[in-house]
Amino acid sequence: MLTEKQIEDQQEFERKCISGGIEKLRLNTKKLEDQTYASATVYGSASITAILPTIIKAIDDKKEHSRKHAGRDVAFLNQYLFPVDSETLSLITGKVIFDHVFSSRKAKHRVENIITSIATAIEAECQLKYYDEKAPALFATLKKNYWHESKGTAYKRKSIQTTIHKCGITPWISWSKTVKNKLGAWCVDVFCINTKWFERIVVMASKNNKLNLLVPTQELIEHKNTLTKIAETFSPLAKPMLIKPRNWNPLQDGGYLLNDLNKCHNFVRKTDGAYIQEEELPYQFINTLQSVKYKLNDFIVKVAEELEEREIEVGKFKPIVNHPIQPKPHEDASKEVWTEWKRSKTKAMNKQAAEVRKSCRTRMTMNVVREFKGKDFYIPFSFDYRGRAYPIPSVLSIQDTDFGKSLILFSEGAKITPKGLEWIKFQLATTYGLDKATMQERLEWVSIPANQDLVFRIVKDPIKYIADWENADEPWLFLAAANEYVSLILGHTDVTHLPVAVDATCSGLQILAGLAKDASTARMVNV
Repeated sequence: MLTEKQIEDQQEFERKCISGGIEKLRLNTKKLEDQTYASATVYGSASITAILPTIIKAIDDKKEHSRKHAGRDVAFLNQYLFPVDSETLSLITGKVIFDHVFSSRKAKHRVENIITSIATAIEAECQLKYYDEKAPALFATLKKNYWHESKGTAYKRKSIQTTIHKCGITPWISWSKTVKNKLGAWCVDVFCINTKWFERIVVMASKNNKLNLLVPTQELIEHKNTLTKIAETFSPLAKPMLIKPRNWNPLQDGGYLLNDLNKCHNFVRKTDGAYIQEEELPYQFINTLQSVKYKLNDFIVKVAEELEEREIEVGKFKPIVNHPIQPKPHEDASKEVWTEWKRSKTKAMNKQAAEVRKSCRTRMTMNVVREFKGKDFYIPFSFDYRGRAYPIPSVLSIQDTDFGKSLILFSEGAKITPKGLEWIKFQLATTYGLDKATMQERLEWVSIPANQDLVFRIVKDPIKYIADWENADEPWLFLAAANEYVSLILGHTDVTHLPVAVDATCSGLQILAGLAKDASTARMVNV
């Protein structure tokens, strides 16, 4: 029976998850706006995606009109703008306008700055296309070697331009300021007219200085606020629970205690919560599934923390590996020395940016691990629209990565039996790489003296003998199974807490056995 204190602690924990998720969303939004990347925010991305078909159609209509009518403006657009596909023009225009209008830097709101930025981005697209047509093989090589994900379009264009001109390719003739102004203004007009989301206003910066600004209309402001509220509704951080999840039933939401208030998780995902079956069985199934108590695997946690400190990557465990920048050369150093230092600095910064992105999942998992150290926890579940059951939390769940799953043990153990020990051996051999072998072959693999030595060796010192287990098919689950096996063999315990994963065997027969309630067939296909 839960105590009042346990319920209060869980509610407080959920409130922190809700407020933490909202705070994280707002901080990320502000950071993107400060960096002039509002198009990457929730409201920016959703708005551009929604309006894109309208803008594409408008540009296509103007292209079609230009084919039937002659004139100076039509010839101008046909020369510079219309060779670019409508999707690209729409994306560039929408991205630049949202980036600038919602930027925290006031200078970005000026119409002339927006026009110039749009035209510059379109020219960069045309320039890269020009290089690709002139020297496709060289362009592909340079693109592969010089384009880093952490760099923007301007850097990529410049790096390609500098290198390709050295190879004797006819240089790109840059567009004049007049051309850019005309092209950018045309794109802004098309976007504003067809969305009715932005308008030009004139403000007095000083007595004799007027500023032309592009600002959002009231319609867009209301649209932005609606999208933000919806995003905040679904922003709570989903983590395991400290107490048994509330049961799902037709009259109330289950899972998190505060789910009734924020309505963040439905019994059936991507629906209004209803499902076509009227029996109690689906509720019983989910409620039983989420009533299982878990705990952290202290052995795996200890290994992960040491590898994190040493910046060593194993499988899906990817900690941040720092790439230090070399000290600056002496101010009297030669130009060649300074050039080499700048190159090495750029390489280090590119590698560091890639490390931060790559390590995101591991950092998030380790933060939650530190939060649940020494605590039992539960995993709330729900159905997807197909009837499959999935954990609601994205970390410390039974459907995580190899590393994530290895962190989890059943809190309540089971007395080991000869048959149970066979399943531990099965898990050991399967995670090492024998997932296609027969049951007997897997059991025999564990009994081989060389493999016995391997298992005992890595459990005794997993860091020293990391090379012996890091290349397993599922290295972290293999290490967890090895530790459990050694503890049982040496008599340190006669109770096992290790989850053993069994793949579907003849999944068609499994379904039929379940539907027909055929016990004999079910046993043969691991149901």
